[in-house]
Amino acid sequence: MNNQKVNILFWLRSSKKTSDGTAPLYARITIEGEDEPISLGLKIRPEYWDAKLKRDTEPSSAAKDNNLKIAKIELDLNAHLTILCSQHPKITLLMLKNVYLGLSLDCTSRIQKDGVEKIKLTLIKG
Repeated sequence: MNNQKVNILFWLRSSKKTSDGTAPLYARITIEGEDEPISLGLKIRPEYWDAKLKRDTEPSSAAKDNNLKIAKIELDLNAHLTILCSQHPKITLLMLKNVYLGLSLDCTSRIQKDGVEKIKLTLIKG
């Protein structure tokens, strides 16, 4: 396993708060000082977000579901990280993000000006 410093942080993007009072939850992956956010598709009320626990503290069944999803996401990211570290001498943010999102390791994704996502596949020499 390599010695790269990796950190996974969950945070609410309060600047994108919706009219119903919820904000989207993101995972920020940091590898060797470079970071990349991943939208998790979850929305949580900021007043119920506990950043230290990485949990939704609202007393509702929706919050329980959110917490289960957060735990699964964290487990999946760490599992992918462990596998990548065992297979590659150095991993990148793009590698971890791609395997988590179900893309190939060599896939790059860019958002065009019109908002349409363009995926460019590259070849890896083997």
